[in-house]
Amino acid sequence: MKTFNRYSLIFLLMLGLVTFFSCEDLNVENLNNPDTERVLGSAEDARNVLEGSFLTYWQSFKQTNIHITSLVAADQFSCSWGNFNMRWSSAEPRIPWDNTVTAPNDQVSENFWNWSYAALSQVNDVIRLIQDGMEIGEGGSENDGLLAYGYFMQGWIIGNIGLAFDKGFVVKEYTDLATLDFQPYQEIMDSAVVSMENAIAYAAKGSFELSSTVINGVTVDDALISGLAHSFIARFLALTPRNKAQNDAVNWQKVLDHANLGITEDFGPQGDGSPYEGATWWDENIIYLVNPGWARIDNRIINLMDPAYPKNYWADGVAQVVHTGMNPGEALSNDARLLSDFEFLPAVDFRPERGYWHFTNYRCKRFDDNMWLGLGTLHEFRAYENELYKAEAAAMLGQLDVAVGILNNADLPRKARGELDDIAAGASKDDILKAIFYERDIELIAQGFLLGFYDMRRRDMLQIGQYLHYPVPGKELETLGLEIYTFGGVSKADGVNTSNGGWF
Repeated sequence: MKTFNRYSLIFLLMLGLVTFFSCEDLNVENLNNPDTERVLGSAEDARNVLEGSFLTYWQSFKQTNIHITSLVAADQFSCSWGNFNMRWSSAEPRIPWDNTVTAPNDQVSENFWNWSYAALSQVNDVIRLIQDGMEIGEGGSENDGLLAYGYFMQGWIIGNIGLAFDKGFVVKEYTDLATLDFQPYQEIMDSAVVSMENAIAYAAKGSFELSSTVINGVTVDDALISGLAHSFIARFLALTPRNKAQNDAVNWQKVLDHANLGITEDFGPQGDGSPYEGATWWDENIIYLVNPGWARIDNRIINLMDPAYPKNYWADGVAQVVHTGMNPGEALSNDARLLSDFEFLPAVDFRPERGYWHFTNYRCKRFDDNMWLGLGTLHEFRAYENELYKAEAAAMLGQLDVAVGILNNADLPRKARGELDDIAAGASKDDILKAIFYERDIELIAQGFLLGFYDMRRRDMLQIGQYLHYPVPGKELETLGLEIYTFGGVSKADGVNTSNGGWF
């Protein structure tokens, strides 16, 4: 059992909404007795803090951070710039993650770690107050709805920590904060699923609808929380594996059962403008992933749509004619999304001395009219993602006709947007799974939280030497008096913490 150092940042963040209220307003001398009751002194205070937790958490992981870095590492996007550790996370051959306290981009993982636990503290404090007898609404009429929402937030935050890091702290409403142990990612994920199950149980107690300001443009009610919780359980179960062997061992029947009860409409807040112009609801990751001067689409993705297109950029850095009569380096595809979602650019702005493996002539233009401007639906969980979990689970369970039926559904993006031919009856399991992951790479690109990285990880397709998850941030380890460790590098390839596979 590790007793926390008095000055551990994570301990302070978990001890009383330190991120959300001025330290001057809190008495932190007694570290086992946070001043929660004074900060949340009324039912109205508690409701406002809990309802505000979505925005608090949203802004914490929609800033430029671990999401961009991981999608570059997964060869969905490519970038030679040093910002957010993109240049080094996509180095070839892959190198270890720099987890030292002097790392130039240590905030990439550190900020996500700290802000996640800070948001979790906000949620846990209010859940505990309600469970201890606080009544919100006349006679506690709002308690069950707020608990459903609170447990959903708790599960979402804990689950994202378990997906991204090799280990972490499981902190819930009654956790003893004086002493904590790190738990491995599987234990974290199991705990996140329990929280989501609690959300489902409270949502089933009766109808409710939270304030219209909780998630911009979204009606947050019992039906939404229940559907989201089921979908997130399916996501957590499917994306937790660190390698193909673990993926094959997933309880796919459980994935299917939860996905069948999941969302049927896309989920995400409505953006209200650019973060650089004072807006509140935005996704800064999208801005940097689609800006022509920043990240671009990796050749691997274009090759999926056009097998004649090179998987890797030309070794001498000079793009050649791919198809007769086409401009240098341009692709062709039966998938209509090559033209609707991606743009060919004749020039590459990246620096050649940093490696031609970064080069690519394509960018993502799909979000130019909305997310680029901070407008439209900021997709965090697409209904199609949920459908693809159904298809994958069915395929893994041998229900191939069910999986094919989903992929051939004329109303879903593979047909409606991609205009692709039907998958023939009698297609093999491998071909069906290939089509499912093709859809996840093309249709879900840049959306959700690190989906592209997790999908490559669980198929043994991350480049050899690529870290499979992030270590606990070095500054946190140093503060706790623990040895700093890291993952990554070809010499450390073990298939457990560092990839020993690869897609080429």
